[in-house]
Amino acid sequence: MSSVRINLSRTLKFYDIADKDVKGHASSLKAMSGEEMNLALLVHYLHEVEGWKRAKVLEGACAGAGARLDAWLATHRRSPLLYQVEVKSWSVHGYGGAPLAYSETMTEPERADYLKKSWAFYFEKVGRSYRFRHPAQLGKVLRRMRPRPGFTEADAAPLACLWTSLHPQGKPEPFFTVPIVAAEGSEVSEYKTLTVFSASTYLRNMASEGVEYLVLDLPRLNARMQLLSQLFSIAEPEGVDLLNT
Repeated sequence: MSSVRINLSRTLKFYDIADKDVKGHASSLKAMSGEEMNLALLVHYLHEVEGWKRAKVLEGACAGAGARLDAWLATHRRSPLLYQVEVKSWSVHGYGGAPLAYSETMTEPERADYLKKSWAFYFEKVGRSYRFRHPAQLGKVLRRMRPRPGFTEADAAPLACLWTSLHPQGKPEPFFTVPIVAAEGSEVSEYKTLTVFSASTYLRNMASEGVEYLVLDLPRLNARMQLLSQLFSIAEPEGVDLLNT
């Protein structure tokens, strides 16, 4: 079995709430789990909320001329749709994260304001469209990758799979599409729209409905956790029962 159980409240706190005791471990733990977990949450959302039961991450490279993204995601609604996906595990602690700490006591208006400010940290409005403020981090998702066999360029679309909670209008929507243009001074965008998925928003919505745990198929994380357990264990101080202290 490669399933891993995720504690929603603790995961959200780890990623989104500033904590000096966590900061030194954030990058290492995100490298261990972030990309795979975010993709699995995206697929879970498409299956359970959108009803796209055939959505799946494909094996093999998502690459084009001089660029490489994290994954291909195949879906099928009325016709095939192939998302070229770039994953970013940006959080309040790590590199690339917006310097905005989420609060568990936020009111709905405060949460909406947070979502808008978080969006504005990564995107700026240009007319009726948006562009990346930091194109070096995410701009390559707008470059056309070589489509997988069985698909054409017309079937493909870019998708930014992010941890960060964000939305241009402050709505608690984890999956949405916006018009996009190339960032100033960068290449011309080969797409006119960008689909965005926010793992944090999705988990927060589930947590607000009373969901405490979520089981996902995470084979790489599962293998890493098993290897760590084989290599290391917490040494109990002599005469101390750690479970009852």
